[in-house]
Amino acid sequence: MLKNNARLFIIIGLIAIVVASVLIYFGIYYLEADPIGKKVSTEKTQEQEYREAISIAKKIIKKTLYYRLAFLDAGWEIPATDIKVKRFKYLLRSLEKKCRGSREEITSQVIALQERIISKYGKKIRLQAILEGVNRSITKGNSEVKFYRQAVRYAVERAR
Repeated sequence: MLKNNARLFIIIGLIAIVVASVLIYFGIYYLEADPIGKKVSTEKTQEQEYREAISIAKKIIKKTLYYRLAFLDAGWEIPATDIKVKRFKYLLRSLEKKCRGSREEITSQVIALQERIISKYGKKIRLQAILEGVNRSITKGNSEVKFYRQAVRYAVERAR
């Protein structure tokens, strides 16, 4: 259980750092030449941008599991009271009752599945859509169902 939590935190932390780095790379930072010929930044330095991205990633890692999923799904920082956070909380609790596995396992599996669908089919299916689809497809009280198997069926159908 402890290993699964550690893996989950590492995966989510890495995803947050990658997202922040991509935003920096494609974002605001650019250079202009000054009269002497040296390049002068007209915006924040790359180091400042990197520090801000790391601080955002650290904040996100400290948040709840539901918030981290909502953040990854939205792609930007959202308020902790956002309705998406509440929806992820409901979905994970519901799926934990319906499937084998903990919330942490379900979270790591849905993130891994989303990455797999993107790399194999080139389509991004939102995390919430996958969880919603699986939640609808499993009847209550059927705790023998494996979440990942149901999620793969749902996501592959959507990706094709």
